[in-house]
Amino acid sequence: MNVLRPLVIAGSLLSLSPAFAAPVPVLNFPTPGLPYSATYGDFQSYSMPILDWASTSAGGPAYMFNTANTIQDALVIGTGAGGNQNNQDLGLNGAVQNGFDFPNLVGNNTGNYSTTTAVGGPTWNISLTALRDFLTFGGVQHDMVAYFNNNQQGQVSNNLWAWAQITLVGNGGPQTFTLNNVGSGSPVAFGHGDYVLSGGPVTLCYNVAFANATAANIVACDGNEVDSHTFEHNLGQNDVSYAIFSELLNDLIWSNNFTEMQVRVDFQELNNGFENLFIGAACVGRDGCTTIQVPEPGSIALLGLGLLGLALGRRGYKASRSH
Repeated sequence: MNVLRPLVIAGSLLSLSPAFAAPVPVLNFPTPGLPYSATYGDFQSYSMPILDWASTSAGGPAYMFNTANTIQDALVIGTGAGGNQNNQDLGLNGAVQNGFDFPNLVGNNTGNYSTTTAVGGPTWNISLTALRDFLTFGGVQHDMVAYFNNNQQGQVSNNLWAWAQITLVGNGGPQTFTLNNVGSGSPVAFGHGDYVLSGGPVTLCYNVAFANATAANIVACDGNEVDSHTFEHNLGQNDVSYAIFSELLNDLIWSNNFTEMQVRVDFQELNNGFENLFIGAACVGRDGCTTIQVPEPGSIALLGLGLLGLALGRRGYKASRSH
C-alpha cells in the first residue's frame, strides 16, 4: 500500500470552521480524497470520526453531531420504525415525500430491506425546487450531503451492506448516480451484488505519535509505522458515521435541466435497525458554497440609471453619426 497523503490540518480542516444554522450543523468539508473520504461508484463517502479527530486535535471545529437533536430539521429519506419522518413539517408545500420506516429488528434476527418493496416505494422523491429552497438560506446556496448512521449490534460482527441510487428526471434526464462497490463481493440481493460495507472499525497508521495530529503523516500499516489508531463507525442511532457527496450530482441539482430527485436505498444483513439516512446542507471544497448577490433597492436604481445612460449615449452616438 502506498502512502495515502499527509494529514495537513492547519491548511485544510482548521481553516474550514463550520457555521451553524441551529440546530442542524452546516459543516465545511475538505476537498474529497483520502484519508477523509473514499470513492464508491459516483459518490464520495466521508468518515465523520476521522474528520472529527483530525479537526478537533488541532483545535478546529467538531464534525460529530447528535442526530436526535437535528433530524427533525433535516430532509429524512429513512429512519428507524416509528421515528420522525414528517418532512411536511419543513414547509416545502407537499413537494417532498415523507421518509421510509427502516426495519427495527430484535434479538439475533437479520434482514434485507429495499425501498422498492417498502410502503411508499419504490423511491423517495423530492422536487428540485423544494430541495433548492431547503439548501438556500442566509444568502447562500449550499451543497447537498447525505448523512448516515450505522447502528448494527456488536462491535465486531456489524456487517451492514448498503447500496443506493439517485436519479434526476426532467429535460436533462434521466441521469443516474450509484453508490456501490464493484469489488465488494457481497451476496446478490435486489438484483445487484456490489454493495458497500458500512460500519465497523477503520485503522490508520502514522509516522509520528497519534496524538500529534498537526505533524502526522498517514503511512502504510506495514510494521514500520510509529503509531496507529482505530476509528469506530458503528456509532448507533444518534451519532452520524458518514457523509455522502457527489460534486456532479450537486452541480446538476442547481442547474435548470431537471425537476425531481428520486432516491432508492437497499440494505443487506440489518441486525438491529434505527439506521438514519437524511439530507443536510454543507459546503464542500474550497469553493463549495455560492453566495447569492441580491442587489439592494438603491443598487437596483443606480443600475437602472446606468443602463439609461448607456441607452442615451448610444442614441446620441447614432444621432451624431446621422448628421
